[in-house]
Amino acid sequence: MTINALNNTVINNDFSVNRSAAGTAVISSANHSDNSNTDSNALLEAIVGGASGGDPYLHLKVTGGSEFSFGIDNTDSDTLKLTDGATPSTGNERITINSSGDVNIREKLRVRNETPANDYDITMETTNIGGSAGMSMSNFDNSNTSSHCLYGCQTDPSGGDPYSTWNIIGTVNWTAGIDNSDSDKFKIGLRSGAGDSSPSGITSYMTFTTAGEVTMPLQPAFAAYLGGVDSNVTGDGTTFTIGSGTALTEIFDQNSDFNTNGTFTAPVTGIVTFQANIWLQNPVGNTATITLVSSNGSWTGIVSDPVAIQEGTSNIAGYNVSATIDMDASDTATITIINSGGAKTTDVFGSAARRTYFTGFLAC
Repeated sequence: MTINALNNTVINNDFSVNRSAAGTAVISSANHSDNSNTDSNALLEAIVGGASGGDPYLHLKVTGGSEFSFGIDNTDSDTLKLTDGATPSTGNERITINSSGDVNIREKLRVRNETPANDYDITMETTNIGGSAGMSMSNFDNSNTSSHCLYGCQTDPSGGDPYSTWNIIGTVNWTAGIDNSDSDKFKIGLRSGAGDSSPSGITSYMTFTTAGEVTMPLQPAFAAYLGGVDSNVTGDGTTFTIGSGTALTEIFDQNSDFNTNGTFTAPVTGIVTFQANIWLQNPVGNTATITLVSSNGSWTGIVSDPVAIQEGTSNIAGYNVSATIDMDASDTATITIINSGGAKTTDVFGSAARRTYFTGFLAC
């Protein structure tokens, strides 16, 4: 043992501290008591001679039990390792950090907190221009159908919602998860701007019940009927659009895309299914035609002699049309009826019994 020029004690061989007295500790410490200068460090160093030498590391062991080593594996590109062996180069690797900063956790990572007032987050952040911040899980086994790759998220029955959220900062949050406050329904939806982005706080666009029913609360869909009679609107070949006289009565209008003047306006480009029925009262002539008229074309339903098909003494003839059509955003659709061959004395009959109606929904 020698004292160097810095007044440090130098031991050129092994140094150990042993104690066997029960209830006492063996302590090795580096203590610098100065509190006035940021360079007043307390340092413990483990240094080896070079790349062909051994490993600098800390070894922790319970006699007859487990052991762990933490340090640099000089045989593996100077990777920092935590292993369950006697050295960083032996045993099973638990955590490794390579010289590029990549961190590998070989088994489970568990962050646990049982203090309700605290939140525990695992956050990954980067400012990577032109690159991505990514997280992936892989199970590369290809020999067993039980070799799954699992992402799990859970809460207690009286707790909050388990969910995942995708965020464009300051703009919108898309969320998918279980609403613990609404019969455990699985919901997909969004919240614009700040606020609660959990399933119980979002506007749900698709909802799945535990029984398997699926609803889309904002999917465009409507149903409306004529509640009265539009008198003398055709018969002489005049084209009449239902809703253009007496306004239609809405039964429902999900997403508010239907106008009671009889016009549906497509909110997005897609495929839309329509169905309509019109009752003519006191028809004349020999021809009547019901048509679905849209921006992308027309679809004709029944064409027949209304006088020949009218019901007994009621003088009412029914016409219907249905079609699934393509629509672009802002395209419109209406229902028309033409009765030809006589005077303009034909009525379009409507009532609370919903004889004349127009329905539709966005199919896909």
